[in-house]
Amino acid sequence: MFRKSIAIAKQEAAQIFKTTKGKLVLGLFWVWAVVPGLYQALSLVEMNDLQRRDHVMAIITAYDVDVATHLLLCPLGLMLAAISSFQLAPFATLALSSLRAGSPNRMHLEGETSTIGSGGDRALGEMLGAWGAFCAALLAVFLPIAVAEVVADQYAPLLTLKWAFELYLGNCVVAAAYLALWRPLKTYFLTRRAALIANASVALVLLIARPFIRLKAPTLAQLLPGSLDRLLLSGAPNLVARALLITAGWLVMALAVSAFIRRSRLRTSRVLPVATESEGSQAPQRS
Repeated sequence: MFRKSIAIAKQEAAQIFKTTKGKLVLGLFWVWAVVPGLYQALSLVEMNDLQRRDHVMAIITAYDVDVATHLLLCPLGLMLAAISSFQLAPFATLALSSLRAGSPNRMHLEGETSTIGSGGDRALGEMLGAWGAFCAALLAVFLPIAVAEVVADQYAPLLTLKWAFELYLGNCVVAAAYLALWRPLKTYFLTRRAALIANASVALVLLIARPFIRLKAPTLAQLLPGSLDRLLLSGAPNLVARALLITAGWLVMALAVSAFIRRSRLRTSRVLPVATESEGSQAPQRS
């Protein structure tokens, strides 16, 4: 299963980097995420106490005290890049997952068998391909900022690399959860436009309802991909482990639902020709 999925992932990632739309999505994401952090990293002016206090209060407002305490020693350039990447992750992953949502008016049954594993291979491979392309773009975001922080000599090199690695992995985890969230509807709809509209509607609903869910159902809110950044930025091992488990749950759900949809579609495609042939054989007898 994994060998076939990896082969599909390589094709998917290569296709994303070859297409104009894929380059445009990754390019816009890179520019939007890297510019604020790189500008801050190349700035030789250090923050004074008042600016640092305002900076901490902004983190507390966006997240909470635990996250602000953990990020207190983080290089500001890397932190800005991480927060920007977290905010852009749902839109970038949605665009990447919609690039190859399928050909119009054609079912994805080529080369598939009636087993669940075949649908799981394709779903896992396509998610891995989009995830790999996104992670490559993330690497291009954090690496130059980390180098700029080291060159500017504002932070210790090992500390800078440690923060860059931690924030990079956190963004990769969040991207995997979002790709799993978009996968079931991508499998269900047979056209690229329908899958994009359906997933965009889900993203809009989650974005609007997120404050209400956090207020009324905080436990449920922690299970959504949009809340994983709080867990990952807390620095607490138990919360980070919880974020990894939640992401694994989303991946299992996406693979199971996608496999079920493909199996049901394949079963329907086999039943319809039989029904058509039986109706054709009965037609002369009625006449």
